[in-house]
Amino acid sequence: MTRIALLSDLHGNLPAIEKVLADIETRGVDRIFCLGDLISGPLWARETIEFLMQQDWTFIRGNHDRCLVTLSPETLAKSDAQAYQVIEKRHLEWLAALPATREIDNTFLLCHGSPSNDKTYLLENI
Repeated sequence: MTRIALLSDLHGNLPAIEKVLADIETRGVDRIFCLGDLISGPLWARETIEFLMQQDWTFIRGNHDRCLVTLSPETLAKSDAQAYQVIEKRHLEWLAALPATREIDNTFLLCHGSPSNDKTYLLENI
């Protein structure tokens, strides 16, 4: 049986990611799926994306990742603008290459939000 870990809404919190990975290592996880919103926020955007780009995980993009690569810098929300200020073109290119959804092994459909909209919540109460 394959053990899978799901990560989402990392928002540049590299110390938290490191703690989660330490726990994942103790659980014999085989694959990590990362569901987006990777770096936006006032924390460690640059350090986080550098780390994530080195991982052999399955990634999709979230709504904040999409905003970073599709909106002009002056129209970005504060959390996105903060991240945008510290990353490079190659980071944006990596984010831009991430798919919005991804089907895995005819078993999983990865999405951020819902399959049709990365800002739609699947639960009515957040």
